[in-house]
Amino acid sequence: VHVEEAGAAMEAGSGAGRPYRLEVTHSGDQERARTSGSGAGFVAVVACAAGEGLAGVFHAAGALIVPTRPGLRPSAGQLLDAIRSSRSRCVLVLPNDGDTELAAEAAASAAADSGLEVYVVPSQSAPQGIAALAVFDPTAPIGDNLAAMTGAASATRFGSVTVAGKEALTGAGWCHPGDALGVVDGEVIAVGQDLAGVGSQVVASLLAGGGELLTIITVDGGGQ
Repeated sequence: VHVEEAGAAMEAGSGAGRPYRLEVTHSGDQERARTSGSGAGFVAVVACAAGEGLAGVFHAAGALIVPTRPGLRPSAGQLLDAIRSSRSRCVLVLPNDGDTELAAEAAASAAADSGLEVYVVPSQSAPQGIAALAVFDPTAPIGDNLAAMTGAASATRFGSVTVAGKEALTGAGWCHPGDALGVVDGEVIAVGQDLAGVGSQVVASLLAGGGELLTIITVDGGGQ
């Protein structure tokens, strides 16, 4: 949980159950480590973020931001520029979008030709990227970070609610322009007229196998 006062969060947890394995990390410490580090021993993170809100979350966790949005995803060249601007020889890239992973892999390959050590953490959504950054340690070896962040991302299921732009046959039946679509792990699982109702189906599907934390990311009226 991201809060201003860690004590209040721990008190709330104590009131709801019996917390254990608590860990508190100040995002300012991570940012200072990112901006003051240099050389092969310092690990940097480059993260793609769709919108200012997500960019703020990833930046607070110590990542360099590459703006993105549907229909205008970053190129390999843009990602490579961000990797080089990190001032680190060890960089992890969070594409946070399945369609951006190929560009990230191309950027990592090009960076390797320049003597940099760059790896892509498989993250197909913003929640997976957030989960990965939650376990990031800028002072740990890049291999340890890669393993921890990949594990955190892969353990995070993700879904979304969007609006159909055209008629199509989905895994949940036919959809028409204006219909609400519920997507889980890249597959359409619900079609309906009500965004909230379809959203509830997405949440139920995500939590069907159990879960510890549900993160909801919203967009404003302008789609940002």
